[in-house]
Amino acid sequence: MQEFLTGEGFLVLPAHSADEGQLLLKNNPIDILILDICLPDANGLEFIKDNKSRFPELVVIVISGYGDMDSVIQAMHLGVLDFLAKPLRQTELKAAIERSGKFPCPQGSFFY
Repeated sequence: MQEFLTGEGFLVLPAHSADEGQLLLKNNPIDILILDICLPDANGLEFIKDNKSRFPELVVIVISGYGDMDSVIQAMHLGVLDFLAKPLRQTELKAAIERSGKFPCPQGSFFY
């Protein structure tokens, strides 16, 4: 995903845990947050809930291998733009980014 987004001209700031992501959100202008619902050290839905109120303009795209309807509904109620199932297809990700209104934007920042 990072290679694809970088190839599309976006600045990608990867994080491998919720703690790393929290630091990136605090210290960088993030336009789009792309995250898995199952984080190694946190629940993705809780992470969204905590940060959507702090960063209301943040566009969130969730990816997950567990597309149960309850999680999808919870994510949408939290203001998530899109919920994409794994395996992730680049065309689906690009379409979600286009729907966000942040594309094309070569200076955009992403965290996942």
